[in-house]
Amino acid sequence: MPRPLRPTRTQQGVVIDDSVVLPLPQIVVDKGRAALFGEDITFSVPDTLPQFQSAQDWLDMVWAKNRKMTTLQRLALNGAVAGHGFIRVLAGPAYPIPRIIALDSSTVSVVHSEDDLDDVRAYAI
Repeated sequence: MPRPLRPTRTQQGVVIDDSVVLPLPQIVVDKGRAALFGEDITFSVPDTLPQFQSAQDWLDMVWAKNRKMTTLQRLALNGAVAGHGFIRVLAGPAYPIPRIIALDSSTVSVVHSEDDLDDVRAYAI
């Protein structure tokens, strides 16, 4: 960031620089991230049926394997800097436990209908 004030010199030749540079964007991003995910959050499965107890255990295991709070903090940082945050879930035979990845928002393009920006058709990575 540029210095807001020009340095001056005393008669003895000592340079005096009264400029104070604060990383304001970083402060705003850190405050927003702390407000979103500063404390541990929970995800839950409705327990209306007995089989949902095992689903809740599975969900807790998936988040534990994917370092829940670290992933969510990365999501918040990318979203604050780029304006949007994206998560990708990799599942299938290669991933017995689904992998959750916070994507770099600059690598994601939104495909929408030509006449309606709110009609999102796809996200291209």
